[in-house]
Amino acid sequence: SQIGYQERYKALTRKLETQSNNLSVVFDFGRVANFLEARNGYLLPPVVSRAYNAVQTDPSGNTLTSSDEYLTIQQPGRLSPVLPSWRDYLLIPTIPINNPPSSLIPRDKDERKLFDHYFAKGWRLGESQANDEFQIRIGNLQQTYQGMLNYLELVNHGIITKMVVVNADMANLKDKNSLRINNRIVQIVSQSTFEANPDKWQLPDKTETSSNLAIKTNHTLE
Repeated sequence: SQIGYQERYKALTRKLETQSNNLSVVFDFGRVANFLEARNGYLLPPVVSRAYNAVQTDPSGNTLTSSDEYLTIQQPGRLSPVLPSWRDYLLIPTIPINNPPSSLIPRDKDERKLFDHYFAKGWRLGESQANDEFQIRIGNLQQTYQGMLNYLELVNHGIITKMVVVNADMANLKDKNSLRINNRIVQIVSQSTFEANPDKWQLPDKTETSSNLAIKTNHTLE
């Protein structure tokens, strides 16, 4: 199954590379991240999910709550030395596969027939696992990127606060075995939180919806 998995994912990867330019436009993290000038890094926004007409009951079934919109910070903002790309989410490293032990090598026609049967079965299972893994990864990429777009929209509307980032120049730092020249530090000192007071919100016109920032993509490779 490992061989079938890797070969199928290699095929999916080759098809992804044919769509590289399109994927780089659709999932352009440069649109959502802030470059830290002279700090050699990026500030990546939180990932915020949005659900509409959410309904929830307590375990006992005695209480039911409903909301027009349900917002959740799925991932906090973070600092990164490099700008992410779709490749970080969709590509996987190739792991060397060892040959089967000699005890499993067929010695006659009957064993070869049995070996081929289970090898083909394992191959198909590996291909299925690769397809499932790809769908999970593309779903995670879409949710992450859309969640970052959601955050930017909510910040503009005053529904969520901006992160607070501080930086400092530490000149030269050394210890017994190392020296850092012109050392600079960037730190997130306050993560984004929701603003519960609607008086502070700046809601959009009725004609504007969150779909204006929605990603438009459909990458189901066969």
